[in-house]
Amino acid sequence: MTQITVTFSLETELMADVLDALQRAAHAIVRRHGAAFRRLDRKISAIVEGVSPIDAPTLQYLGDGRFVLIPPRQLMDIVNEAHSLGVI
Repeated sequence: MTQITVTFSLETELMADVLDALQRAAHAIVRRHGAAFRRLDRKISAIVEGVSPIDAPTLQYLGDGRFVLIPPRQLMDIVNEAHSLGVI
């Protein structure tokens, strides 16, 4: 009897890094003042509270049965904004 097996791997590091950056930004922004920081805080809170819908993560095929989990654009935009404001 022949048995065929297929092996897939899912790399989740990129998604984990984005979620970690969002968490760090949420903690650091409390100590900041100004309209831009308040706006960023509201964006993060809306996602955490489920008020602001976000797209599902996507899968990118890398070959040889390997996939990478790509974070939604909304999360990436917030992380980029936090970087540009110097929060993280």
